Amino acid sequence: MFRILCQPEIFKPKTTKEQYKKWHSDFMQCLKGLDLKLVEHTFLCGEKITIGDIVVFNELSLFMELNDYTPDHEEMAPYPNLMKWFKTKMLGIQVVKALNDEMKDSLSKVKKTIPQA
Repeated sequence: MFRILCQPEIFKPKTTKEQYKKWHSDFMQCLKGLDLKLVEHTFLCGEKITIGDIVVFNELSLFMELNDYTPDHEEMAPYPNLMKWFKTKMLGIQVVKALNDEMKDSLSKVKKTIPQA
């Protein structure tokens, strides 16, 4: 969804403000389950990093970047385990951090759009 919103010239979205709000709300609801998963485990699928961690990290990082959130943003406060995982586990892995920095740099060169109507 956010890829469509940040590159409308490629995807030509027909997303309304209400659709965007619903997607945003649904995404935030998913974060609750992820946060609970990290109560008992270091990574999402246990004690070792998996492709699942990388996919979730990528989507969460993109979501936060496009909404101008940081791990310390008030919207992220209800998810302390997830934000700890994001900051200490995932950003501590040099390859993941490098890819995240590259994504942020690429996003800074495109127009971020949120539906107006």
